[in-house]
Amino acid sequence: MRSRKTRYATLTLCVLTAWTAQALAQGGAEPTDAEPTSFTSMFFWSDSRLGLVLIYLLLTMSVATVGLIIHYVLQNRRTNILSPSAKQDIGSSLNSGLYGKAIEIAQRDPSVFGRIIGTALGESSHGYGAMERAIEESGDVAIISRVRALDILNVFGAVGPMIGLFGTVYGMIITFQAIEQTGGRPDVGQLAGGISTALVTTFWGLLVGIPATAAAALIRNRIEGLVTEAMAEADAMIGRFRPAPQTDATQTSTEPRD
Repeated sequence: MRSRKTRYATLTLCVLTAWTAQALAQGGAEPTDAEPTSFTSMFFWSDSRLGLVLIYLLLTMSVATVGLIIHYVLQNRRTNILSPSAKQDIGSSLNSGLYGKAIEIAQRDPSVFGRIIGTALGESSHGYGAMERAIEESGDVAIISRVRALDILNVFGAVGPMIGLFGTVYGMIITFQAIEQTGGRPDVGQLAGGISTALVTTFWGLLVGIPATAAAALIRNRIEGLVTEAMAEADAMIGRFRPAPQTDATQTSTEPRD
């Protein structure tokens, strides 16, 4: 887990270093009438230092968001939650009456299903009710722990647009200051810097917030669905431990005497 995060951080740093170098090289000189504004100057550069800091802060968050989304999608694949091989092996062992082997397979399996069914089988000595409670508790813990890990995406989804809004307000302040300094008759070039900062920071803020919020919701729904399915499979497997309903086999009939 730590090595994956290290790789994501290294990749982010490399990408940002390359983009920063390109932005400094192309955006340092102001565009003239004969030279059109480059893509880098439009989206990765600001004449204001604070605007530049906000842009690259949001750019860092955007790259980190993509890395986190990939990480959580891979972490919550179906095989990591409901392993088909573990389901088949544990089911075969239970059908053959090899309960010890089934528990051993469940303990070795790293998937959520393995932990759920392993906990349930471990409570078999306490009765069927204890096994059902173990499934519910293990499933709830799995959902909470995996959904809680998505909090960083929710934070990015909330903070990204706020940082973009901060840049928007700052850019408009610069624009109005330029209007005031020129006595209400500013040149278009004097307004371009502030307006550009406002729009670019808004763009990057939305580019962080929208994917982060959408991905967090979709991954959360997938986690809840797969864990619920794993709980249902585990509940079906322990059905063999359900006690048979007790019926009154001895029925007495009384006949009237003459």
